[in-house]
Amino acid sequence: MKEPTRAISARYAEVAVPVPLDRTFHYRIPERLRDTLEVGMRVKVPFGPRRLVGYCVGFTDAPAPRKLKDIDEVLDEVPLLTGELLELGRWIARTYCAGLGEVLDGMLPPAVRRNVRLTMRTEVELAVSRQNAEALLESMTRRATRRRAVIEALLRAPGP
Repeated sequence: MKEPTRAISARYAEVAVPVPLDRTFHYRIPERLRDTLEVGMRVKVPFGPRRLVGYCVGFTDAPAPRKLKDIDEVLDEVPLLTGELLELGRWIARTYCAGLGEVLDGMLPPAVRRNVRLTMRTEVELAVSRQNAEALLESMTRRATRRRAVIEALLRAPGP
């Protein structure tokens, strides 16, 4: 049976924190986070006297036999670590006797770990020569106003 990737019905999350220990920790999932938490997402959790960023690596309804703390917040909108990356991280941690949280932390780019907000930008450019695009404009009907506008904008643009 495949392990669930969403926390909708689970009460506890298994979290790997970036410390040199070869184990994960269980945290209670607050009701407000149940619909958003998924395996592979970063979470902020209390760990001793401090707050650490850890990685949700699984869910359970049977917690460890000790008093559990709540997850403070989910830091990502989508999982940053796929199932394949998590398996690779587990293999690296086992093979090289490293903490899973430390390994997963090293798998992400530094900008992600520092919470630098990255923006996505889409660039488009003509896929044909300028002459072909101009010929296409001349052959288009007047009803194709949106297509005409896009091609005209691409012809006016100095680059992508």
